[in-house]
Amino acid sequence: MREKNVAGAFSVKSSSSKMISEARILLVDDVYTTGSTINACSEALKLTGAKKIIAVTLAKTTKLKI
Repeated sequence: MREKNVAGAFSVKSSSSKMISEARILLVDDVYTTGSTINACSEALKLTGAKKIIAVTLAKTTKLKI
């Protein structure tokens, strides 16, 4: 479901395409849940020609047993 929510949600402005082409990019996400956000962002950047994409998250969700 999360993949569908972010599918096509990210794009690169044409004015930024030249800057991203061949760039190495660091993506920072606050919480890693399913990876859908990072995957969708990475796909948009790859389509624009990013050379390398590295993703870092600050926290990961877990299932709590109460």
